[in-house]
Amino acid sequence: MQYDYTVFYYAYSTMAQTLASAFGFLGAVVLFQIQNMESQAVDVEREIKMEYQGKGPSDISLELGHRQDELVRKVDWLKADLWYSMRWTTGTVIACFLLIPLTHRNTPFGSPIVAWCLLAFTVAIAVYTLMTFRHLIKAMLPVGFKRTQK
Repeated sequence: MQYDYTVFYYAYSTMAQTLASAFGFLGAVVLFQIQNMESQAVDVEREIKMEYQGKGPSDISLELGHRQDELVRKVDWLKADLWYSMRWTTGTVIACFLLIPLTHRNTPFGSPIVAWCLLAFTVAIAVYTLMTFRHLIKAMLPVGFKRTQK
């Protein structure tokens, strides 16, 4: 029985392209959001100075430190989550590119059962990689955003 191995080539290349483009878009949005949050820190400082104009410098420092710490924590969390997603995306894309030539019929991994098992494993990793994106997507949604129910 002749087996068509182009199925694996198309599947691996589609997964690699989809994950890379999704991460590229999400990365751009997250970096824009981080830049926006860092500029908010300057605005917060200006607001606090106007709000506490007649009060002592210790009151200003405490409030400024509290609000800026919150922004710094959010930015650090976004950076860490972006780094985590990038590692999973990179690993999955590399796995796809390595498995494309390995699933040829003349290789040890070329038997149909092994090729299908490798593909299933790679799909599972790709799904997990997409799940790492959800934290970043949730962070990009407006605070008051709620899913509407029918």
